[in-house]
Amino acid sequence: ARGAHSVRRAFEDQDAPTSPATLPPTVAIAEDGVEGYVAVLEAAYGDESLGNAVRDRMADDRQFSIGIKQAMQDPNYTERLKTAIDGSPYMQAAVNEATKRRQQTDA
Repeated sequence: ARGAHSVRRAFEDQDAPTSPATLPPTVAIAEDGVEGYVAVLEAAYGDESLGNAVRDRMADDRQFSIGIKQAMQDPNYTERLKTAIDGSPYMQAAVNEATKRRQQTDA
């Protein structure tokens, strides 16, 4: 339980306006278990460059990828992640685009 605060603090300690946020090392995130990965997703949903960093690391880092997928699938965190997505302009744009594309293929 101590962990979520350390991952979240890693994001908050960075000066956001001047430098893009960077992901903490996978080992630091993993120490916090699913909560650590949920904190990463919440931060990534609010920052497109961080979202891109998550996507890139998932391609190269198997442990990170598994942790992110577990966080996305854990029913205990569904509402938190949905809230983060709903509050993210770039995630909403992606959802709307996917919905539009799906409607075009269904037509």
